[in-house]
Amino acid sequence: MFHATKALLFKDGIKEHSHVCVPYVNETYPELVGCAKVLNSYRLYREKATYGCDIIVNEEEAKAALEHAKAILEKMKALIG
Repeated sequence: MFHATKALLFKDGIKEHSHVCVPYVNETYPELVGCAKVLNSYRLYREKATYGCDIIVNEEEAKAALEHAKAILEKMKALIG
């Protein structure tokens, strides 16, 4: 999800190295506000899973993340062209 969004930023001439791109996406692409919220929530979840010890990802959550990723990828592809 992050790298699909990062590709959109590259198209706009922005070189982003972190999830700070979420505010840019919200401001520049109002139609992607929902995607930006999903991206940010998975960023927080990923940080907890990577650096914490108390997160266990079950199959249902993994499938939901894949579906969100597919949807975001399709929206980014449509915008990038």
